Amino acid sequence: MFSYEKCKGKVASFGRNLDRATFFMSSVIGTGNLWRFPMMLAVYGNKGGLVFILAWLLLTFIWTSPIMILECALARYATEGVLGSFRQLFGNRFLWMAAWVCLVLFFITSYYCVLIGWNMYYFSYFLVNPLPTAVEESHAIFENFTSSKWGFLTQGLCILLAGLSVLSGYKLIEKTNRVLVPFLLFSLLYGFFTALCQSHSNLGIQLMFKPNWESLTNVHVWIGAMGQNAFDTWAGTGILTRISAFAFPPIKIVQYSVLIPASNNVISLLAGIMLFISAMATVSFEPFATSHQTLVGIYDRYNYESFMYIWAPMLYMKDGTFGRILAIIFFLSLTVGGISQMISSIEVLLGIYMEFGRKRVIGIVVISCAIFLMGIPSTLYRSFLWGQDYTWTFGTTMSGLMFITIALGIGTDHIREKIINIFKNDWHLPKAWDYMIKVICPLEITILVIWWLCVIIIGEPPDVNKLKLFSEWIIVMFFLILANGIYLLCMKYFRHYFVDEEENIIFQPEEIYRKYSTNIFHENEEAIKTLAESKN
Repeated sequence: MFSYEKCKGKVASFGRNLDRATFFMSSVIGTGNLWRFPMMLAVYGNKGGLVFILAWLLLTFIWTSPIMILECALARYATEGVLGSFRQLFGNRFLWMAAWVCLVLFFITSYYCVLIGWNMYYFSYFLVNPLPTAVEESHAIFENFTSSKWGFLTQGLCILLAGLSVLSGYKLIEKTNRVLVPFLLFSLLYGFFTALCQSHSNLGIQLMFKPNWESLTNVHVWIGAMGQNAFDTWAGTGILTRISAFAFPPIKIVQYSVLIPASNNVISLLAGIMLFISAMATVSFEPFATSHQTLVGIYDRYNYESFMYIWAPMLYMKDGTFGRILAIIFFLSLTVGGISQMISSIEVLLGIYMEFGRKRVIGIVVISCAIFLMGIPSTLYRSFLWGQDYTWTFGTTMSGLMFITIALGIGTDHIREKIINIFKNDWHLPKAWDYMIKVICPLEITILVIWWLCVIIIGEPPDVNKLKLFSEWIIVMFFLILANGIYLLCMKYFRHYFVDEEENIIFQPEEIYRKYSTNIFHENEEAIKTLAESKN
């Protein structure tokens, strides 16, 4: 017999599964894969990209995945955003660490919205104009736009749409993603196989996977690889903290933290191969030549950021009207996906704003305006955008170090056994993860930062531009620590003006465990049973 309620339940279950699948796909395909990864290959792989690819793959599993597991676990445990998690788990003395994480996200979002504006322009441009038929024409489209004032409009529109989506509850953007994310994946796969069928496609693959072992000693290759992982997965930026704290049902964090980076790598490799083949099949050159004259339009020192915008339209142009439709879908999907990521960023920043008892609507306006103003220099000067990308994607490594500091304070054994492995429906996290967090990850950061400073200071001549970028870190960190100190003094001497709250200066696992266990485990009977047995 037909049961309306049963049918309704199946439809709802299908909708939830579809949302999860769409969320998974939107997490593994986006601007980081299609814009930044091919650009990084152009920057560090002009004599062969294999070393960069190997460094990027290695850091995925010895840095990105462990940090993602840690960030998601702490957020799910505390059921708070970035600021609340750091306060509950480590106390008010270290709130500057949470502020650092959020400021890095703010700076990345400020130039990220400029990139989304570029995608929006290309989508609207190809709605009314044909695809370019020559490299010079494709390059001219990009130069004419980025040197005009249209960038302010597209940047502002992206921020406005993201702000309105946060205000309206995300329903429209979720429904749009359901349709466009699969179409983006289709257009990528179609472009990939189309590129493989071109003449000289083997030369692009050979250059992409050619080993240049000298670049192993180039610290910027390792920094670029680590930054690429952060840009792909948003590990250490606070976005995963927000998602994990409020996701229902709780995210299977071990599965998520392994599958998302691995899938990201596959998509990035497809995008890299697609665009490199397209470039190599179009430009006349000697195999493996590295001079600017023979690789014009591919390794232009000042136009790395234009790589996708030049070669993606050139690739789709070969299929006529159908190719133009795919190009329109390609840039529209990237625009919507980018706005979705901006929504997550605004939510993280909004959570901090509301910590001070401010209204949500006003917070959305304030944060959106701040992002727009901070993004103006990146709209005006592409060199500034390039500098911000280098500074703050590398800055995510310090954000990861902040989460590691909390883990060391709590105890990695406690996190692994009492917070992660207690969920039996997730993959079991082995003890090797403890050593990754306690030894390998801190060692990576220490070596990388010291190596980087030695190169830019001792180099002949010293890299003044990189020193200026490093000074941004020092200035931001100094003012955050100073502000944290002022806040602690105010809490001490003017406490009656502040909202009364617990002072967990030192982590107290049992108290916080009891406080939040009912929220975390209320639908996991097996976990509750295990918890009760451990207390007895």
